[in-house]
Amino acid sequence: MEENNRYPDHENLSDQIVDLVKANMEDGKGFACMHAREILDDLISDLNQLRNEIASPEEYLKAGLL
Repeated sequence: MEENNRYPDHENLSDQIVDLVKANMEDGKGFACMHAREILDDLISDLNQLRNEIASPEEYLKAGLL
């Protein structure tokens, strides 16, 4: 991930989160055999991946972005 992508602004990050939730819900509905618990696991995995790709709150603060 590029360094400038490690610090998405509030609106961009909010949009990314909403997009992940929507995509997981839509994907889950497309598979009749997929239980809501499986959708939840996939969503949590995707959110954890996003969290790991961006700066922590402490890094935002250190960079003067909070």
